[in-house]
Parts: sequence; structure tokens; C-alpha cells
Amino acid sequence: MTDTIRYEHIEGNRYRAILPGGAVEVHSTYERCYPGLPAPDGTPRGELHRDLYEWSIGMLAKHGDATRVADFACGSGYGSEAIRRSGYYVTGYDVDEEALAYARARYAACTFRSAELFGTKWPGSHHHAVVSVETIEHVDDDEGLVRRWADGCVAGGAFEGIVIITTPLWDGKRPLLTEHHCREYEAAQLADLLERCGFDVVHHEYPIGERRLHQGIVGVVR
Repeated sequence: MTDTIRYEHIEGNRYRAILPGGAVEVHSTYERCYPGLPAPDGTPRGELHRDLYEWSIGMLAKHGDATRVADFACGSGYGSEAIRRSGYYVTGYDVDEEALAYARARYAACTFRSAELFGTKWPGSHHHAVVSVETIEHVDDDEGLVRRWADGCVAGGAFEGIVIITTPLWDGKRPLLTEHHCREYEAAQLADLLERCGFDVVHHEYPIGERRLHQGIVGVVR
């Protein structure tokens, strides 16, 4: 991104982000990425998973004719902005109000809304596709979440068309990449999950990403 931002240290893991839309207080954690804000151990970080968003944007262009996209669990919004810059109208959804405040202050051309995983109806919007980058492995009821997307598509609700998911690729042996993951998927397990929940898999690629640790899948609702 070309905008200039800076972070002022408050105390501990608390920082004040000075953004185009104003100042926002944020916390440095390993699971939440604010581009340019160091990790808790001081390690510099850029736009975590930017490569996976780029893969997802390529899939949007290849499959279907979506113009309105939901970025599910958008976090601090840099992925939503990347989708927008690729020519889509994007709404980012997240449960973290701190991250949403940052996103709204930095990426004003996008729309951001607060939404629980299961309890919110995605008000006031109509989307042709949902992008979910590195989210499903954090969700205890993964099948319930994917069925929710499929039911919304079938019912003419918020999502109609395609779902694009990236998630770590598990080999069935190694430990999970982080203790914050509920599970990770072998390739066949992820494809089976989408098929069980009402999607036809039209593209499944692995490994993907700069570290070659992830997989990406595209499902079209039946």
C-alpha cells in the first residue's frame, strides 16, 4: 500500500496507529496483523498472507463474474483493499472491533461491517462471492460455517455463486502451525467438507503461497 502510516508505542503491546482517517489504538499479537506493526517479539511484519489474497483474487477473475465480494474475517482490512484495487466492490466482515476501527481509518474506500460467525445476517449487502483467507482452521464448527454460506447462496441470501478458501495444508503428521488453530486439513478433507456442505469443487490447488504451506479451494454452490 502506498499510504504513509506510523505507530506510537503506548505501553506493553499497545500502540497508537496514526492513519489517514485518524488515530486508532491497536494491540500487537501474533494472530492479528497490522501491516508495519512489529510482532510481540519485535519481529517486523508486513501484510501477512498477502500472497494468499493475491491467489484468491486470481480465482475471482477465473471463476464466475462476481463484482460484489465479501471478505470474511477481514481483520485489519489490507486484503479487502487488495480486492477493491483489483476492481471489485468489497465488504469486509469481522468480529474484532479494534481491527475494524483500524480498517475503516486506513481503507476508507472499502466498506467494513461487524459480524459474528453465525449470528449476523450480513445486513444491507448482496455479494456474489465470499473470500475466506486463513480463517476456517480457527472455527470449531467448520461444517456449520460452510453450510451457512451454502444455505445463503441457495436461499438467495447474502452469498450467491462461489466461495474461495485458503487454509494450511496438513500432511497428517506434523503439529499444527499454531495453538490457535482448531484443526488443519489434508487436501482430501477440505474438498470433502465443501462437497458435504453443498458446494461443487471447481478448483483445488496445493501447495500455494510463498512458504508453500497452504492450499486454496474454490466451490460453486449447487
